[in-house]
Amino acid sequence: MNTLQTTIPTHRVRVSQATTQTDGDRHCVVTHAVLLRLRTSSYYALRSLTCEFRSGQLYLDGNVPSYYMKQMAQETVRHDDRVEGIINRVVVRYLD
Repeated sequence: MNTLQTTIPTHRVRVSQATTQTDGDRHCVVTHAVLLRLRTSSYYALRSLTCEFRSGQLYLDGNVPSYYMKQMAQETVRHDDRVEGIINRVVVRYLD
């Protein structure tokens, strides 16, 4: 049985799991850790973004109000060693 524990330190999210884990479980753990980072971001615009982790690639989706926020979304999630690449599909939609 896999166990999942999360803690929210000031700058990093740590996710630990049991050593016996399938690829599907690994994808869920990575997705959960990344979503936790986004949901706890000090940038409100990043909290509604979604992501999907497949074959080492993290796909970011959603809308933000500026290119700066798009870059901050990518920077927020790039520090996970399990992520080999980030596909940033976040769309910039300027507020009227």
